[in-house]
Formats: sequence, C-alpha cells, structure tokens
Amino acid sequence: MKVALVTGAGKGLGKGFAEFLSENGYFVYAGVHKLSDKAQSPPLNVKILELDVRDDKSIAQSIETIKSDRGEIDLLVNNAGLNKDSATSGNKELVTRLDSLDRQALLKMFDVNAVGPLMVVKHAIELMKNDPAYIINISSERASYENAMHDSHANYGYKASKAALNMLSKVLVFDLPKNVSVVAVHPGGVRTNMNPNGAFEPKQAATKIHKIIENWDPELNGKYVYNDGSLHPL
Repeated sequence: MKVALVTGAGKGLGKGFAEFLSENGYFVYAGVHKLSDKAQSPPLNVKILELDVRDDKSIAQSIETIKSDRGEIDLLVNNAGLNKDSATSGNKELVTRLDSLDRQALLKMFDVNAVGPLMVVKHAIELMKNDPAYIINISSERASYENAMHDSHANYGYKASKAALNMLSKVLVFDLPKNVSVVAVHPGGVRTNMNPNGAFEPKQAATKIHKIIENWDPELNGKYVYNDGSLHPL
C-alpha cells in the first residue's frame, strides 16, 4: 500500500485528498493544525497527525511518526495554506490594501503558504525513497503574473506567497533525488466554506489533480500547471 502525507487535511481540499487517497490504494497521514480540528473518527487507512507547518518541531515529530509506522512516503501533498480572510481573521485589508498592510500578517502568509511547504519537504524527503515519488504543491491561479490583475484589489499576501511557492517548486528540482518529482498545481474552483460557488467538490478536485501523477509527464517536473496537468502561464 502506498503512503501519502497531506497537510491542511482538516477541511476543504486537504480533507478531500485524504478521503480520495484512502479510497484509492494509499495509507494517508492527514496533517491538521490541531487535533481538535478532527470532527469525527477518520476513515479507514487514515491517521490524523497534529502538524503545524509553521513549527519545525511539529513537522519533525510528524515525520518521525511516519518513519516509525510505515517508513516511507510515496506522495506528499502540501495543501496547508492561508488566504486573505483566514490569515487575518477576516481583516483582509491587513494583507490586501497598501494603506493597511501589516507586516506580521504578511509574514504569516509567507510562512504558511511558501516556507512551510518547503520545510515539510526538507523533513519528508528522507522517507521518499520509492521510485516514483511525488510532491504536489497546491498553488493558485492568483499566483500567475498574467492573472494577477483580474481582482479588484492587490491581494498582496496571497498572490505573492503563492507565487513564491511556484518558484520554490521550480528550484526544488535542483536538490530532489531523481526518483522524486514536484509540481505546483492550481486546483481550480474548489467548493469550500470560503468559496461556496466553486466548481468542484474537494474530493472531485483531488481526483482530478491526482490524474496528473497517474499520467505523469517528466516535462512537468518543477512546473506550475492547471488541475488537468496543462501548463499554467506564470
């Protein structure tokens, strides 16, 4: 049975990934910010981990648990992230409007959306020994320079932190072992509490994204793509 680690798995796309993967041949370690985020008993083949991507000790402890339990990771889904509302408890002007920007709120977004995923990779890579193994970094359409002006506001924190994630995905190729590939994915409009009009239910979106690695093209290594695997403009 393959092993997956999904961060931000307490709700939304992360929860959808945990459900899809557990039903399709994976044992899933579902990382949640706090164990209290778990609303009910996890599905079969899912183990809940308290994993705060801003805390290196928390990351290391989670990886040590996986090492002791299963000893390997075939798929890492870096899904944990903050948007303008969740990063600021609804005070989105702190990361979207020039006259109201707050340094700590911006740094928090970069920590969770860009630095955190990179640190998870740093700790997890020792367990990604099987060939092939994959890293899926969940990006956003907002990370595209081409699409950055479509909003009615600057949205500094989210756009810039997800653009940083795209760059980190690109340059990870220099250091990853040959058996590990990485891709940054715009997941499309996932239907969540924050996006009730999304086009896809979380598990549907996870299913669609997973097809990228099912039909893996080595040319996608380090690239930024749509949820169907086609290249997304930077």
